[in-house]
Amino acid sequence: MVAQEIRCDEADLTFKALVEDLKDNTTVTHIDLKGSKIGDAGAEAVAKCLKENSAVMRINLTFSGIGAAGAEALAQGLMQNTAATRIDLGMNDLGDAGAEALAGCLKKNSRITCMNLGMCGIGDAGAEALAGCLKENTTLTFLSLEFNLINEAGAEALAGCLKDNSSVTHIDLSNNSLLPAALGGAMDAIETALKRNRDVAKQVQAVESDEEPEGPSVLPGHPRMQALVQLLEENSVADSLELAGHAIGAAGAEALAGCLKLNSTVTRINLTRNHLFDAGAQALAGCFKDNSTITCINLAENIIGDVGAKELAVGFKHNSAVTHIELENNNVGAAGAEALAGCLVENSTVTRLDISSNNIGDAGAEALAGCLRLNSAVTRLDLASNKIGDAGTEVLARCLKENSTVTHINLGLNSIGDAGAEALAGCLESNDTVTHIELAYNFIGATGAEALAGCLKHNTTVTHIDLANNHFASPEAFRPPPEALRAIEAALERNRDLAQRAQAPAPASAQP
Repeated sequence: MVAQEIRCDEADLTFKALVEDLKDNTTVTHIDLKGSKIGDAGAEAVAKCLKENSAVMRINLTFSGIGAAGAEALAQGLMQNTAATRIDLGMNDLGDAGAEALAGCLKKNSRITCMNLGMCGIGDAGAEALAGCLKENTTLTFLSLEFNLINEAGAEALAGCLKDNSSVTHIDLSNNSLLPAALGGAMDAIETALKRNRDVAKQVQAVESDEEPEGPSVLPGHPRMQALVQLLEENSVADSLELAGHAIGAAGAEALAGCLKLNSTVTRINLTRNHLFDAGAQALAGCFKDNSTITCINLAENIIGDVGAKELAVGFKHNSAVTHIELENNNVGAAGAEALAGCLVENSTVTRLDISSNNIGDAGAEALAGCLRLNSAVTRLDLASNKIGDAGTEVLARCLKENSTVTHINLGLNSIGDAGAEALAGCLESNDTVTHIELAYNFIGATGAEALAGCLKHNTTVTHIDLANNHFASPEAFRPPPEALRAIEAALERNRDLAQRAQAPAPASAQP
């Protein structure tokens, strides 16, 4: 089970509730908070949770605003943790102090096997500290240190520790500040030792295996990137293009866009975590105007803001092939949401829009709601973690009364209270197409829960409403009463049975 990605600061009630719930949770094994901007204080909260939690095995805190203090707190928490095996702290400003703290933790921790510290501002002192810990640690196998500030002294320290360490099979030092002497001497020694360890362990691992922490590996000028572009231009590549976590940047996006205008085979593109920014989004937007084969595009976690969203909206407005757009975990605000809404008024092919973990607020939600009055194609709309309150929810509810295509809507991790829940309940009394509504981690109390229970007496199409973890936002007296929650679940179970019967094949006619 993977914890839902959130975008919040450490003071956000949703984050605090999530951490508190995880202390005693025995089922969640993977915490993914990449891009959440929790900062050092948030890292300290996660560290306290790790001291008590014995189930979480993988933690992803990439690009979360964590510094040396946060790394020190996490190191303390991991010393007492006996479950975590994979830690991803890439793209955080840890520096040498943070690396030294984590090195101290690795001396005592015997569970962690993979650690990603790419793009963390680590220099020779941090590399030397990590080398020192590897003389004692016998469990770590993967250490990613790409795009740091490590030079000859750090590389030599790592090479020296590998004379005795036989467990590490992969150390990534690509794109550091290494001088020619280190490149020719220490780096050769490191690679020789790693190959020896891989042979001993009989676990040859590809550098870009899906099971390894992801990090930048293919840049616009890289020969493999050039080869990929050539393949696309020659129209001889498979229909799916997976480039997640390769940091191709705006220049790489521009190169891809140029050849995708002419390519007629690629239908799915995944460009998650590629540092595209607005410039990269703008380059891709131009290709969408001309390409008629791409149906699914994933641009999650690319720091795309309103400018990039507006450019993409222009591209999608004239596109008649794209059906799935994923923009989660970017920097899109109300203006970007308004542009995308305007695009959807004219576009009749997009069926799924994921703009979760952005910052569109009530204004952005209202703009998207307005387009639902005119759009007859969108069936799934994900607006989770967008700081949407009752005002935005009420407008969405009014528009859903007139919409007959949306079946799934995700409003979890927002700021919706009883008024918003009552508005949704009112809309469900007349809407007969919505089947799934996510409302977890909001501020819904007794009044909102009772309104939802009441509307389900008549609604027979909704089969799923998630109200988990709304209790933290309200005093005891205002929490959803158990009887209302039981009534909701009973009605949903009834609706699921009705849906199952409707889908069952008709019985064969009796034979004469």
